[in-house]
Amino acid sequence: MAIQISPGELGSGIFWVGDESYPAGQYFIYRVQEIVLVNSNEMGKVALYGHFSEFVDEHQNPFSSIEDFISYLNKVVFLDERESSEGNPYIYEFTGGSTIAFDRRRRYGAQTTPLTGDITEDLSDDYLPGEGEGFIFHRAASEPNLPESFIKESGEYAVNQLNIIKYHFVDKGFVLYSVMSTADYQPNDVYDGVVIHYSFNQDPEFRDYIEDMSGYGNHGKIVNPEDIQWESTLTGFKVKLGNNEEAELRSYISIPFAKSLSFVKEKFTVLVEYGKGSKSAGSFFGSYTSGSGNNGFRLGTVSDGRMEMGINPESEGSNGRGRSTGASGSYPTDGDTLLCVITYDGESMRFYTDGKLNKSNDVTDGMNVYNDEEWTLGKLNGTTTSYRSVISRFAVWKRVLSEDEIAAIDKYSLEKKPIEILKYCPFQDIIENSELDAEGATDSWVQRQCYRDPNDIIVSSDYARVGTTSGRFYLRKGLRYQLEKHRTEVLSMSGMETEMSKMKKWMSYSIFFPSDYYIDPSHTIAEVIQQLHVGFSQSPPISIRTELDGFYLQVCYGEFDRKVEEHAELKETMRRYYRFKGITPGKWHDFILYYELDPTDGIVKLWLNRELVVDHKGPTMYSNDLDYHYSWKVGLYCSQWGAGTLETIPEERVLYYDEVRIANNVAPAYVMFSKMDPEGRRALSGVEYPNYYWERAIE
Repeated sequence: MAIQISPGELGSGIFWVGDESYPAGQYFIYRVQEIVLVNSNEMGKVALYGHFSEFVDEHQNPFSSIEDFISYLNKVVFLDERESSEGNPYIYEFTGGSTIAFDRRRRYGAQTTPLTGDITEDLSDDYLPGEGEGFIFHRAASEPNLPESFIKESGEYAVNQLNIIKYHFVDKGFVLYSVMSTADYQPNDVYDGVVIHYSFNQDPEFRDYIEDMSGYGNHGKIVNPEDIQWESTLTGFKVKLGNNEEAELRSYISIPFAKSLSFVKEKFTVLVEYGKGSKSAGSFFGSYTSGSGNNGFRLGTVSDGRMEMGINPESEGSNGRGRSTGASGSYPTDGDTLLCVITYDGESMRFYTDGKLNKSNDVTDGMNVYNDEEWTLGKLNGTTTSYRSVISRFAVWKRVLSEDEIAAIDKYSLEKKPIEILKYCPFQDIIENSELDAEGATDSWVQRQCYRDPNDIIVSSDYARVGTTSGRFYLRKGLRYQLEKHRTEVLSMSGMETEMSKMKKWMSYSIFFPSDYYIDPSHTIAEVIQQLHVGFSQSPPISIRTELDGFYLQVCYGEFDRKVEEHAELKETMRRYYRFKGITPGKWHDFILYYELDPTDGIVKLWLNRELVVDHKGPTMYSNDLDYHYSWKVGLYCSQWGAGTLETIPEERVLYYDEVRIANNVAPAYVMFSKMDPEGRRALSGVEYPNYYWERAIE
């Protein structure tokens, strides 16, 4: 079936390839004969690749020629920029130091590897007038000299800071440029340039392949899947390959060759978390077949426990080989794994273990490892599958990571910290204040806030989101908590912090609305179903409410003043409302909430059934709430019931809660989802989310 390419709505700043969106103006068009690649080094992703006949336009019309296709792409990919591209040769890489090589389209250097010396090449020589803009990323102790063709329009160069030199080709010998220094600029995370990334955090229902998290779709095929073993860890999962005593029945992972893997040539980085059942020599990865005579690289182990990488072993032998050293460079044999990062820059091979340089090995200069064979993890093609390999991560970059990046991997998206979750399931834990389950902590203080009837909150087997029970919350008109308010809630400080700066939290829960849930058009009084409190006797800064047959999230901010708070008209100046979706009686509704509390620069993101429905940036609390304790509530609160209105009010409400979880934001969004979502790790491999969210979900 042909793949549709279409522009986004006017002003949206995106274009579409199939059902996936990409930011316009950040992708470049490359062409070889009738094959087209639309790629972005900065985004680290390919938008499309293939013969022009494989695609159709927004009206499902095919393209008559490669020129017709390129013309259409210019309008779609660049949108308002209206840039022009004839399709550029797609030999392109990042560059570093003081040398300009490629990308010939418009970018030199990168955020993570800016240029450092003078710019000596006259960039206008190879371009036609009006051919577009370009960027040079530069950082140095003094301002670089530029070619005579460069004429400054604006901006000043800031020494020892990242500078972006933006240039525009006006005519031959005339390049107009401006300089923007970026003192507070944060470079792309460590995902920049990654072409394959296996984290193995996949739900048991979706383990018939290995999912690639790089965005390139380099998913792995499991050979002999009955032999592979998945083991849960504090940070996700690891796999055990090659467990069978019979070599031909051992499991390994086959990775089909793809264009993105061809980017791994003269300079690259490999990350692997590896262990083994015993110390023995052999290969556990290869990008070529043993005995083929082809270029490629392999990863292996030495019988004394060291790690090993070979560059073009078929032609270079030991001249292209490097090894780690010492105890810090040895793989474990107890089921655990060693974090090993190996870089190759064309001259030397460096081994880093646990973020520190272990050993540097000089190898033959300028070797290119490119070939078009499949890759294999768990074995080298043409050899026996490695016996009892343990792998918890595998990733390859088409660039050399810096030492700072390698040392800081624990702070970036590939981090795998233990995720501590307070999990209140089954609901007996919340109601009896008992110890939390094995996934939680010891702090289980919970206060019931409801009428005196012990049946207001009970453990029920009527419905369950996970397991066999849930918490049943019952509220009846006229029966008030402490004779004041209609509420049936539980309140807790579990999982909360004492400092505002640490209130960067995830919370999730599921609510079942019974099939006879009362919905009346005349009943417009909001009912609160979850609250985050910062202070006492004030409206919660973040709360989720029902109204009519839908939901809304309310954010309160500004300086709290009770007189203003109680004045209906003035109240609106201190609140923001986000209305979304509808209630579906007889169904579970899964809520996942992320928030950062701040009186000016906070964040609130809310997903309902894995769809992002609220994306708020701005104040998320009252400015005079900074010294209060933080707490949360789930359950029913109907403050306006019996307030003298003529509206129809239900005689009673019954809701069921399950899977209440709280966690700190200590991992990438897709990992946090895997822990917070009641669907488990389907958020990694069974549920689709917008790619732009996963790249930088929480900034």
